[in-house]
Amino acid sequence: MSERKSRMSEKSIRVPMSVLARKDLSSTAKLLYGLVLALSEETGCCWETNAYLGECLGSEPTYMSALIGTLERGGLIRREVYKWGAERRLYPLPPTPAGRE
Repeated sequence: MSERKSRMSEKSIRVPMSVLARKDLSSTAKLLYGLVLALSEETGCCWETNAYLGECLGSEPTYMSALIGTLERGGLIRREVYKWGAERRLYPLPPTPAGRE
């Protein structure tokens, strides 16, 4: 188990009820939002790769990329890309009910 993943083994993922109630998100997207929240607790942003996020959730990195886009379009995260795409930060946003952005 990687050092990062062993650190996460002691954390829990919280998904707000307003996110759980959203019909426009898959169950995995809702878990990913909770994971981004958990990984952002200390620094305010999540800097983990799609590969790491996928490892945590048992999914492929390409699927994580698609879900990040879904969460971004849904108003749940803000993505910032640095160094010509070599680095990325995900900032969780306060949840809003679907359709109210």
